[in-house]
Amino acid sequence: MTLNTRPLNFLGAFICYQLLVTAYYFQYVEFMDPCPLCIFSRVAIFSLGVILLLNAIFQPRHESIFNKLFQLLGMIAAAMGIWISAKHVYIQNLPKDQVMDCGAPLEILMDVMPMSEVISTVLMGDGKCAEVNFEWLGLTMPGWMLFIFSVAFILMGYRLYKAFKAPKHF
Repeated sequence: MTLNTRPLNFLGAFICYQLLVTAYYFQYVEFMDPCPLCIFSRVAIFSLGVILLLNAIFQPRHESIFNKLFQLLGMIAAAMGIWISAKHVYIQNLPKDQVMDCGAPLEILMDVMPMSEVISTVLMGDGKCAEVNFEWLGLTMPGWMLFIFSVAFILMGYRLYKAFKAPKHF
């Protein structure tokens, strides 16, 4: 069985869906407000899930350009998630005196700034991003997301490599 099968793509999309459900559970049931980096991480996991779902639905041939495109887009979404999660883990591990003060909420930033400035401001992180509200098996939520995005990036990279190594059918 290859790593680029319809059931595995559906499973990956389902895992992304479950991660988003879990995030919303913590937000609306446990009342843990997400920091801006958490929201950006949700965008990355949503993007990865959509790419996996589309790959499962259309199931392009292994050596086709569309399969390679799906793998590349998946790697980009996972890389975006890795960068965001790594930044978040870094901020959480800074000494308290080096953490920036909390800025305005994301909704306000989006109302008063152009989108490019909002993104750069959010990616700087602030005091809200340094809070650790949850830890499981020694990892915080951003730590787990870093792990998940890293596994996804490696799997997508492997699948892309295999797609280029696949025999050509004429």
